[in-house]
Amino acid sequence: MMSLQKLTLLVAVAFISLSVEATAKSEKYRDEEMGIWYTVPPKPAKVIRSQNLDKFLIERLSLPALGKKPKDWPVRALYTGPNGEFLEFDRDGRIVYDSENPDGRYDPDVYVMRQIFTRNKPVWKNAEVFHKIRELDENDPGYTAALVPHGMVRSRNGNVCPLRDIDPVAHQSPAPLGIHTYVLDGTCEEAIRIKINNHSFLTYPGFKKISAPYLYWSIQYFSDPVTPIYKESGECLRYCDEESQKNEAALRSAGNAH
Repeated sequence: MMSLQKLTLLVAVAFISLSVEATAKSEKYRDEEMGIWYTVPPKPAKVIRSQNLDKFLIERLSLPALGKKPKDWPVRALYTGPNGEFLEFDRDGRIVYDSENPDGRYDPDVYVMRQIFTRNKPVWKNAEVFHKIRELDENDPGYTAALVPHGMVRSRNGNVCPLRDIDPVAHQSPAPLGIHTYVLDGTCEEAIRIKINNHSFLTYPGFKKISAPYLYWSIQYFSDPVTPIYKESGECLRYCDEESQKNEAALRSAGNAH
């Protein structure tokens, strides 16, 4: 049985992983780290909901969980702004580079993207949602690992998007027993392109009329040519010259010949 202290710790750690400490204000929230107020889009027409696990959380009941490997992980690299996180993957969804821990000095564990199941069903009911978990925890990552929106969703049309909590303002205040119920943006299929400093990024359609979205990304699939990936500032993050592009393509090709 999970203790209340352990549950509170899990939720606290999950909040740290969001990289956003915010203060509530009507339809806006403030990213304290960046010192910026952001506008929250209206609730989308399509949302992603989780299994009803409140009873298990409130009663501090443990549930067996399983991290399921994707059949064919499609993403080579993902840059997410404005927090500046950059990730690279192999075909199994293993993270081979993380800008937040580039040399493994702070955390030597290997991390993978996995869909988390509990009670023989995906934690998120109506979408294919993947979370970053330790490879060592694949056989039981814990169902609480999937309840915080820090991961990626693959839509039916093949788009992959970072997860978006549709009500970040409500989730800045303490919840009973430290438990929040999240609903995620389900409009990844309709992701739109925006320009920031003449560089192209993607974001959710709800940000269409918002000049400064608090979530946007650039993504490169294994099916795409290996091309440079840039930050908003114009700094090149990866595959910045022809030689590195060829080397990357050769490395991935050799690694996937199985």
